Amino acid sequence: MAQSGWSLSLDVWSARFLAWAASWGRDAELTPEAHAYFYDRYSRLAAHHRVRGRLRRAARLELKEPAFEADGTTLGGVVASFEDITERKRLEEAWRQASSELAALRH
Repeated sequence: MAQSGWSLSLDVWSARFLAWAASWGRDAELTPEAHAYFYDRYSRLAAHHRVRGRLRRAARLELKEPAFEADGTTLGGVVASFEDITERKRLEEAWRQASSELAALRH
């Protein structure tokens, strides 16, 4: 049975809290098993969001924890994400212009 998004999120957040609490005041590193656990949970959570069409969120989650080999070394590879921000930049400029026009009308 597949876990719900809430259940997976709770798993990730509770494990992150426990790892933080365990390392409080110490210079600690996660074990390879802990990295494998986070990788598994983030991968499952990303798949959950991908199935529901939330592709950006899925891509962000996949970048949270790299895959680790059994000896603790990270698997090689490059991940890149591109997003067209043309529309966002146009809207930001329109917002700035409207704000300055409104400020000019107030004075």
